[in-house]
Amino acid sequence: MFPDVKDHRRTTRADYRAMVENHLLPYFGGMKVAAITSGDVDAYVVVKRTAKQPLGPQTLGQHLNRLHAIFRGGTQRRAGGDEPGPGRRASLGAEVALDDPQPGEVAAVMRAFDSMAADAETETAAAWALTARAMTATMVFAWLRRGELLGLRWRDVELAHPNGPRLHVRQTFVRGHESLPKTDEGSRSIALAGPLADELFRHLERTAYGAPNDLVFCHPHKGTAVGSGYFKQLVGEALRRAGVERPMREFHDWRHTGITNAAAAGMPPVEIMCMAGHADFKTTTRYIDLAGSVFSSSVDLLGTRFGEMGTRSGSKPRSEAGENGSVAGAEAEAA
Repeated sequence: MFPDVKDHRRTTRADYRAMVENHLLPYFGGMKVAAITSGDVDAYVVVKRTAKQPLGPQTLGQHLNRLHAIFRGGTQRRAGGDEPGPGRRASLGAEVALDDPQPGEVAAVMRAFDSMAADAETETAAAWALTARAMTATMVFAWLRRGELLGLRWRDVELAHPNGPRLHVRQTFVRGHESLPKTDEGSRSIALAGPLADELFRHLERTAYGAPNDLVFCHPHKGTAVGSGYFKQLVGEALRRAGVERPMREFHDWRHTGITNAAAAGMPPVEIMCMAGHADFKTTTRYIDLAGSVFSSSVDLLGTRFGEMGTRSGSKPRSEAGENGSVAGAEAEAA
């Protein structure tokens, strides 16, 4: 049921198995996936919240995410004809899947974050909107997983590297704890497309937490890790303003959007696997040695596909960030 084909830890697969066998199957086991309605899911939530040992909101959220993955798998299997089902994903090199935002929609979401910041009644609310924009852009362009995004520190961002701006995935932040990436492939260097490099530079200009050991994405006034619940609300409001009606999980679906759009833009599959940190890239290493490569030329394909993302009012070009445009250079100049 849970073959080792994804970059899941053994404990994660065990958790998924227990979730399905102890909860989802006993409730939905007699139903066909295609017959399950939103009302059935709502009823499941009520049952689990009112049980003798009720499930908490976070656990229920994990159950719904797993159920969503099962539904998506079911629509993939049903979509065997010419017309793809609503959950069908694009294979590498194909057109972007119908349920992934198109470049125009991504740009609209970015503009929505800007409008949220402009409409904010407080500086804190504006800072949160712009932080959410930078987080979303980083997932779309660099394909970071949730833990990788939340664990990113400025010491791992090189905006003025001589061979092009890049970031390094060296740690993750999961359930309040920092740890190493779950697989060897998870530790990687990623070239930054121009729009993302500009976005991160503007974010560095705004933040009060730009020291090497500070989190790139943090509470605007505390420097602590971003809470997923509040970020989810911000993403939901941006989607509403942008007119994007498809359901979007606030973390994983943006990463998936970036990967499928890169495939549609023509980035080679092997490079996509490496940049995304997929464990199954190991099967390609006997054909081509890409160790240490950050794909500086290929990543521009994604930047070209999405184009520029919104306004830059009040921001300075990267060339003015200290002596060499790096985080360290900016800090030295400020001192």
